[in-house]
Amino acid sequence: MAIAAVSLVLDGDLWRQWLDQQLLVSLRDPIDQAQIAIPLIVRLPLAAVIVAWGGLTNRRWTVPVAAALALPVLWFSAFSILAAIPAIYRPELQPDAAPGTSTVRTSVAT
Repeated sequence: MAIAAVSLVLDGDLWRQWLDQQLLVSLRDPIDQAQIAIPLIVRLPLAAVIVAWGGLTNRRWTVPVAAALALPVLWFSAFSILAAIPAIYRPELQPDAAPGTSTVRTSVAT
């Protein structure tokens, strides 16, 4: 937030341009490619709420969902980001139960 505040003070016109070209453009001009026509100005707060809720409740899957929603244009290919959800829960990526132990299970032939 501090970086955003400093950049706003240094050159507020760039923020106005970004808002006009990225957030508000989909309210005025439809894009001529397949997309889900939900304006970024609606999706961005929703993405922030989803990732905040996920952070507070330890739901890591909310990060790729929020990332997909926060893209400037919601192309159909944006949902490929959701492929990260199964990878998040891979056993080798889980935190250790205790220092020095591993959650990765290996089978040993006997």
